[in-house]
Amino acid sequence: MSSPPPVVTEDTSCAEAVAEMADSKSSSLFVRTKSGKIIGILTEVDVARRVAFRAESASSVQHFMSSPVQSVKPNDMLNQAIGIMRRRNFSHLPVVRKKQVVGVLRFRSALAIASAEVVDQIDNLVHEDSVEGLQDMRGVQVEIAMSMLDDGGMCRSGLINVSNVSCSSNFP
Repeated sequence: MSSPPPVVTEDTSCAEAVAEMADSKSSSLFVRTKSGKIIGILTEVDVARRVAFRAESASSVQHFMSSPVQSVKPNDMLNQAIGIMRRRNFSHLPVVRKKQVVGVLRFRSALAIASAEVVDQIDNLVHEDSVEGLQDMRGVQVEIAMSMLDDGGMCRSGLINVSNVSCSSNFP
């Protein structure tokens, strides 16, 4: 989870919203009502597909944001958040605690973190074209099978809480 992107009100103009995204070097921003409820998200994709060359710069951001917003809590499981993003084709998912955005989960980062263990296993399964390489690979296969049996058939990486996904990781 990375730091929350900027938040603007629903009557913010598209020009102001895009400027806010650029100034904060953020790929998204959240849109809230005057009372503070998060009602939408504006992403780079929204800007490219819906705003660019189509909107007057004074148009309200509420006409171009993606809405309604689905969110996760910091203690939700990472695999649950990834499932939501895959089913709904989201690239960003707000992480909310007590109606306040505390971070944002990016699909590519979440997927990279969740699959890190599998990628390591794949690296270990690549062998040299030798008898020793095949023996090493066979040993890794046994370790993977034992690990899956110990975990009830599930990769441990799917059991990570959303709040444990660090924005300082080396993933995009």
